[in-house]
Amino acid sequence: MASFLCAADMKTVDLANLAECVRHLESQGIDELHFDMADGRFIPQFGFSAAMIGAVKEVTDLPCHAHLLIEQPERMLPALLKTPVDTVSLHVEACVHVHRALSLIKDSGKQAGLAVLPTTALTKVNYCLPLIDRLVLLGSDPIRPAVAMPRGSFERVRILHENIQYNEYAIEIDVDGRLTAEDGARCVRFGARRLVVNPTDASGVGEDNMEALEYYRQEVAMLSQTV
Repeated sequence: MASFLCAADMKTVDLANLAECVRHLESQGIDELHFDMADGRFIPQFGFSAAMIGAVKEVTDLPCHAHLLIEQPERMLPALLKTPVDTVSLHVEACVHVHRALSLIKDSGKQAGLAVLPTTALTKVNYCLPLIDRLVLLGSDPIRPAVAMPRGSFERVRILHENIQYNEYAIEIDVDGRLTAEDGARCVRFGARRLVVNPTDASGVGEDNMEALEYYRQEVAMLSQTV
């Protein structure tokens, strides 16, 4: 059976009942909470604040991952790194001094991640690999999350996984996008460690079905042997 983890995409939950949603996700067996932080510039939407993520950490022991969809993300790092967030990922496309920002994250004791948009050349990532713990591959446009993953996204997972293995880096690959069980299976087969899933998506992790996450895991694990 393929080994992988599932992270909940927190932008899709009911923010008016955030603590209750977190407890529900815990009962389903989710492995991590994935928070998009956005400034309305890198993408037109706004996301979670550092204070909101800190408040969630007060009610859960689940690992929390802050995904910064922010121009000049180093502006946000001082406040964010004071919170108990576990992993901070910034976009290679949004940061001029990527090495400096990643070093700040690492020096704070957090896991450092690098996120990459679907059309960004993978060569932009290579020189940062020795500095990171997590690589977040977006499988679709972040402002159009309902669009299915293009086939080329799966090949990007394979290429980067092989590069990581060849250089013996201790890096986990996350895939963030609209992931059906079949898409998730392809990502896992090609080397993804963690899938970011929509906890309110009836085709994946349904909010009213306590067994939905386990069913999704089983489907992905089974399909990863055949896709």
